[in-house]
Amino acid sequence: MTLSVRSGTSDGAIQVGGADAYSSSGNALVTDNSFSLSASLSRQVADTWAIATYRSCEYVLQVTQSTSYHIIKILVVHDGTNSFRTSYGEMFTGSKLFTVDTTINGANMELGITLSTATSATAKWHSVKVKV
Repeated sequence: MTLSVRSGTSDGAIQVGGADAYSSSGNALVTDNSFSLSASLSRQVADTWAIATYRSCEYVLQVTQSTSYHIIKILVVHDGTNSFRTSYGEMFTGSKLFTVDTTINGANMELGITLSTATSATAKWHSVKVKV
């Protein structure tokens, strides 16, 4: 894993392993990341976060599969036991590429993606996680 701090930037970003992450006020963590989805119809965990640290998250999620694109906004909140999610602003070219779910697994929240076809894809997202 690579850790680099970019000095002299207005966003104060810290780069970890290719993902940008920064805290704007100490109450939220903003990240940009990507994940390679294997050619599988099984659920794949794209992101995880500690439920003891963060109460909620907003995602802008884009999946690219060859020349097809699918984007969605997702809001997630939990009560320590259950995950609650809503999505909106969903758009895609051609056909729907994936479904998304969230679940609590032990001490972590998981963002799961299940592809509609067994063809590899790339997921990119921007997230804002708000502390408990």
